[in-house]
Amino acid sequence: MNDLAAINTLDELYQLTDKVLEKAKVNYPSMLCKAGCNQCCKNYGSPQILPVEWENIKYHLDSCDEEYKNQVQASLQVIKNNLKKMLIENDNVPVDKVVNDITCPFLQNELCSVYSIRPLVCRMFGSFLSKPGLISGNAVYTCGMEKDRWDEEITFTKPTLLNLPSKELFYKKLEQINSDKGKPKALLYYINKYFSEQLG
Repeated sequence: MNDLAAINTLDELYQLTDKVLEKAKVNYPSMLCKAGCNQCCKNYGSPQILPVEWENIKYHLDSCDEEYKNQVQASLQVIKNNLKKMLIENDNVPVDKVVNDITCPFLQNELCSVYSIRPLVCRMFGSFLSKPGLISGNAVYTCGMEKDRWDEEITFTKPTLLNLPSKELFYKKLEQINSDKGKPKALLYYINKYFSEQLG
């Protein structure tokens, strides 16, 4: 994608991603991934994000009022308590259950409270290819419900390709923007560190 070559900042990358996302919605209007659906926020609530993205979110958090911060912190505490309980009650908890059964602390009143600055991995979910060249629901970077819907659409329309962008190309650009700021970490790691430092 030629537009990616000109991208130099996180904000520019997010704008291009959103533009590509809107085009995907026009091309595939039956996609389930749209405003009002928050299944990914509830089932994959601690994605790996890069430090440059966390800096962006932290800057936003620093400017928020205490009431909002308290809501996010309370959501984080619920997650921590649930994880602790799960580990105490079952010493054989699968890692994917711990990672995938977490609601993002930024999901407030069923909506993403950091939507305009949400990480790239969240922006791409539902509308980008994780396996370019494969023509099936498994090619799309999305939830199981949407993969099933894709399989139905593909069976009915028999396309020769899926007209969606590659997740890998956008993530490589994000890594370039991140440069030497560090490796990805779980969103929960950053949120927990943020509030620990606030208390500390």
